[in-house]
Amino acid sequence: MIFSPRELILILISLEAQFTTITEGGHPVKRQQCEYGDGNYLGSQCCKCPAGFHVLACNQSVEPKCDECERGSSYLDHHNLLDSCEPCKICDPKVNQETETHCTVIKNTVCRCTKGFYCDKEECRACHSCKTCEDGFVIEKECTRTNNTVCKVVDNGWLWWIIVIPILLLIGVPLFLKKQKYLCFAGPPNARPVSDEERAVELIPLKGIDLGPHRSSIIDILGPKRMRELVRSELTDAQIQFCQEEAPNDVREQSYKMLHKWCELQGLENAAPNLIKKLNEIGQKTTADKIKKKILDEKK
Repeated sequence: MIFSPRELILILISLEAQFTTITEGGHPVKRQQCEYGDGNYLGSQCCKCPAGFHVLACNQSVEPKCDECERGSSYLDHHNLLDSCEPCKICDPKVNQETETHCTVIKNTVCRCTKGFYCDKEECRACHSCKTCEDGFVIEKECTRTNNTVCKVVDNGWLWWIIVIPILLLIGVPLFLKKQKYLCFAGPPNARPVSDEERAVELIPLKGIDLGPHRSSIIDILGPKRMRELVRSELTDAQIQFCQEEAPNDVREQSYKMLHKWCELQGLENAAPNLIKKLNEIGQKTTADKIKKKILDEKK
């Protein structure tokens, strides 16, 4: 291909705009003339626009055509080959923010929390109300725009005595009176432990009573849970399971069958007394008294 003199001059000017040849130690070195670095833009190698500008065009030329960001509404804080600028941040008073530094073409808006609010995150979307110290606490560190209030307990020695003295009185006075026998915590003055012989005498009226007619009332008072606790020491796991399988969907019927099986093992003579005795042994004295009264009332 043959170029005219004019075309050759234009080519040489274009090459000179892109490269400068210098000599280092006698060797030629090419250096690209891009003040802010270069990069690929739509398939062309172009110099980058400075911060505050974006690319308008770069057509097979190292030097792009740059356009400044719109002041007050957009910015770019780095050298770039971007088609547009970034929009400036807007500080929203609805989330308790105000403008600290306005946006420029090379720097985004800086927001801060309004007075009485804080945000401890780097990228803050909303500010929160500063904490108020409750009664008995004082401010250790004041609330700032980036840190919440820090409270601490009031450091007054007399305050502890206000708390401790009533507690000591509530605990100490009853113990003192008990030791001096002014108060009796063991029950009535004539109260004494009931012997096994006395309990046996109390159960004499129940001897020989058939529990068959009373089973429904007993189950109502005991409930399924206490019933299983009652019979567990007398019936085997297999016997309990058999009762449950005979009435799989009726818990009351299961309890009825367990009680029936338990009474058979006790015998007619001892079933009622042993029932009351067993309930007393497992700590169900109130329940035992209810069942005993129910049996004797129904017997009349």
